Amino acid sequence: MIMKNDMSFGEFKILFQKNFKELTKNATHLFEVELNLDDLWTLYLDSFKPEDNPIYRQRREYDCSCCRQFIRNIGNVVVIKDNQIKTIWDFETGDTTFQPVINALDEFVKSHVVSDVWVSKLKKIGTDKNFEQLENGKVTEWQHFYLELDDKFVNRDNHSEGEIKGQFRDSRKCI
Repeated sequence: MIMKNDMSFGEFKILFQKNFKELTKNATHLFEVELNLDDLWTLYLDSFKPEDNPIYRQRREYDCSCCRQFIRNIGNVVVIKDNQIKTIWDFETGDTTFQPVINALDEFVKSHVVSDVWVSKLKKIGTDKNFEQLENGKVTEWQHFYLELDDKFVNRDNHSEGEIKGQFRDSRKCI
């Protein structure tokens, strides 16, 4: 694959969403690996080449609180297919900016042990985009990590996420 360095974050996000949809198409459950989510976020930021993630105002360009919350929520999620662990970061972008980042995240997540079923009460994970009005009157659109989960991954009953995980562990329904 020939790598290019011209993909926008919005284009990358679309590839990420398509990969997630394909990855989870036949899955009945999502799982999580046990890791420090702050370490995962730091790895995300540090995996960009400095020239691809320059300082914007006070922080690096991709240092975004919306994306940090997304990675902390679902960044450690995996699917088990044919006895193989597949992370949500395991796909090809063809881009020199984003490919090293997702390769690092994929490797890091795979280096940890699957610890539980992943549960969400929310259908929408992350923030799709938001807008900022600049001093000159112009409006900037900011793209962020965002997924809409298939209904089969959204638990709408009255039990807490912890209770649901415990029920799955006790009954091994998910294996």
